[in-house]
Amino acid sequence: MYWVTPVPSPGQSRHPLDAVFRRVVAQAQAQGQPVRLVDGGVALRDASGVYRYLMPCLPAEGPEEGCGAVASDQIPLRTDADDPHLCIVAGEHPCATYSSGVTRFARNMAAPLKADLGL
Repeated sequence: MYWVTPVPSPGQSRHPLDAVFRRVVAQAQAQGQPVRLVDGGVALRDASGVYRYLMPCLPAEGPEEGCGAVASDQIPLRTDADDPHLCIVAGEHPCATYSSGVTRFARNMAAPLKADLGL
């Protein structure tokens, strides 16, 4: 079982529920349960460890995905600090427009599973 911590808001390094997720997983592991914790925000934080609204574009992200639309070689990860979702259009749930935040979060969630399965 994989538990993924929630994505923090821009400017935060951890979501307020992060500690709860970590405690539950640690307790389950102490009881011998095969549980892993995945840091949900790691792919959405900069080198200083803080979640940002804009990040450098991924190699596969070009103008069509929104790379460079707001800042050179940068792409938005969500609309703003007030929207808890990773869609880049406010109120658009589920996301109908490409979202780098969703892509990064999904890849981050899949990485440990792919590693464990040798994919």
